[in-house]
Amino acid sequence: KPDANFIRQALEKCPLVIVSDIMGNTDSLKYAHIALPAQGWGEKDGTVTNSERRLSRQRPFLSAPAESRPDWWIISEVAKHMGFAKSFDYKSPNEIFREHAALSAFENNGTRDFDISGLGYDFAPVQWPVNAANPTGKSRFFEQGNFYTKDKRARFIAVRAQAPVNDTDQSYPLILNSGRIRDQWHTMTRTGKSPRLNAHREEPYITIHPVDAKKHDLGNNGFVRIFSQWGKALARVRLTNEQQAGQIFMPLHWSDATTANAATNRLVNPVTDPLSGQPELKHTPVRLEKWSPKWHGFLLSRKKIMPEHMDYWCHSYQKNCHILELASRDEMQENSFLAPYLARKNDADILSFSNPASGQIRLAHIEKGRLDFCLFVSDKGNLPDRSWLQSLFQQDSLTPEIYRILLSGQPGGPEAQMGPVICSCYGVSQKAILSACRQRQARTVDDIGNLLQAGRNCGACKPEIKDLISQCLVG
Repeated sequence: KPDANFIRQALEKCPLVIVSDIMGNTDSLKYAHIALPAQGWGEKDGTVTNSERRLSRQRPFLSAPAESRPDWWIISEVAKHMGFAKSFDYKSPNEIFREHAALSAFENNGTRDFDISGLGYDFAPVQWPVNAANPTGKSRFFEQGNFYTKDKRARFIAVRAQAPVNDTDQSYPLILNSGRIRDQWHTMTRTGKSPRLNAHREEPYITIHPVDAKKHDLGNNGFVRIFSQWGKALARVRLTNEQQAGQIFMPLHWSDATTANAATNRLVNPVTDPLSGQPELKHTPVRLEKWSPKWHGFLLSRKKIMPEHMDYWCHSYQKNCHILELASRDEMQENSFLAPYLARKNDADILSFSNPASGQIRLAHIEKGRLDFCLFVSDKGNLPDRSWLQSLFQQDSLTPEIYRILLSGQPGGPEAQMGPVICSCYGVSQKAILSACRQRQARTVDDIGNLLQAGRNCGACKPEIKDLISQCLVG
């Protein structure tokens, strides 16, 4: 929701907040006095209608967790406890659907398009209306030129384009455009549990044109504070010529549950369209400010570890482990927020390295031969790639050689540091694509697809592959 700070303030003042959700760690649940465990998509029995009016039966294919309940059951039970037991005495979704279908014909007399009075509960996918006149559904409306108006004629509604309510000015000279990215959905409560999807974009960021970045002294992969009249955020910087100058883009997916100070909708203005109610999500005036931490780093861990107080952190699930990206303007102490975890086992092996001159702290905690967590911190930006370190969490027992080289963050042999994943569908890394360009003469996106399969499935990574090929050819 836009102006998310206002929503949070409102929830804090509510005497009773009831949240029904399938996930246990969301921003809304923090304000809940009562949490109701709902069921997910694959656990529900019911119906679903898509955008072409096609109804389908929805049947569960997963066993629901023990305490979870379907939405209709939760609402019915609440209603019963409020004194409406007679009106909510449903025993199954079948009963609710039959009532819903009957009501669609009540006092209709051809004045409403929606009518499924002829539909039973178990049916093959069909496009409504389904009634006496259309027992098998209807694929196309208005074939006879009659519309659902009093005189049966169509209505044209003239609209006029209007400028955004909040325009840019000297205080807020850039336009924030918010939206989704290819591998995530909403606030990542579900898609964020997929290591494959998380591998593409691990942290919140803005994209900005190099010309605008230069004006604000921003470097690629650095940090930036974003301010609007309604809130502020902290994110990484990604430079790209694909971004229109004068605007920035910031994904909407990160929330307080996954990162500190990077919830995009804290920035977004509250203006809505007077007719549709659609928020003006694509046009919020903002200003930028370079943010320089004293240090930044990352923590890889077998179990989820969260810092209580940190200027910047971002948590994601990755293959074999959790990743916590970290940065702060405060001094980093070697034990800091990890102290409770270091004190858990007296017989654990702790490897540590600290060099104040280079601003580096490196720490590894090993229990019974297995890597429990490792921390890498630097004030100069020279941090190792995560891929090899992540692979160590697969091993049941670390070898003496790995003990020796672990804090270097790099494998001792010729094993490659693969870099970020570009194609999530096939797990193809940036380094693999660049190598195909340089060593195997790949010159087009199709060449890369033929050699590595990247871009051959959903195709969402093709623009990035094209950019990498261009970089390689220029280089």
